[in-house]
This record gives sequence, C-alpha cells and structure tokens, in this order.
Amino acid sequence: MIDAKKVRMMTKLAVYEDGPGKEDLKIHGYEEGNYVNIQMIKTIIAVTVGYGLIIFLYCLRYYSDVASKGFDVPFGEIFLPCAVGYVIVLILSIIYSRRLYRERFRQMEIRLKEYEENLENLSEHMTEKKQN
Repeated sequence: MIDAKKVRMMTKLAVYEDGPGKEDLKIHGYEEGNYVNIQMIKTIIAVTVGYGLIIFLYCLRYYSDVASKGFDVPFGEIFLPCAVGYVIVLILSIIYSRRLYRERFRQMEIRLKEYEENLENLSEHMTEKKQN
C-alpha cells in the first residue's frame, strides 16, 4: 500500500530540488563572504562593460568634431562628467549588489535548513515504518 505521508514528503523534496534547490545547492558551496564578493566582482565587470558601451555611443556623437578638429576637442569637458558618472554608478551598484547577495545567501540558508529538516523527517518516517 502507498504511504500518502511519505509521498507528500518526497514530492515536497523533489519540488524544492527541481526549483530553487538547484541554485541553493550551488550557493551553499560558498561561505557567505566569498559568495558576496564573487557576485560583486561580476557586478563590477557588468557595470564597467555596460558603462563603457554607453560612453562609446556617447563618443560617437562627437566623432565628427574629433575628425574635423583633431585633438583640439575639449576632452576634459567630455570625459570628466563621464568618469564622475561612472564612479557614482559603480558605487551605487556595489552597495545594492552587496545587500542583494547577502539577502539571497540568507534566504538560501533558510530554505536549505527547511529542506534538511524535511529530509530528516522523511528518514525518521521511513525508519519508523521499517520498525513496524
């Protein structure tokens, strides 16, 4: 006869393993500080590449001036605001990503603890059934 309680427990575990469990188990391999730092490095790289593309497009606007005037174009007036903007965007993205990935790690710990408790309950249930 099929044990309904066992089926429910196993289904709950399988749903977790196929859903958020895949990512949680990857994250669980890191300590919190290492995970947050790796994600921040990814964020810095992404922000730098994205901002670089935006600056490239911005510079295309002045390409005709550079081609006609040469190096007489006021590069300081063009690039100083860009550099200040980059620093501001980078600092804000670092602050945001640090908070975001710390929270994700903490939520992962909570979900993983619940998963481990469910595994323990299933194990106890199966042991109990074998003894009967």
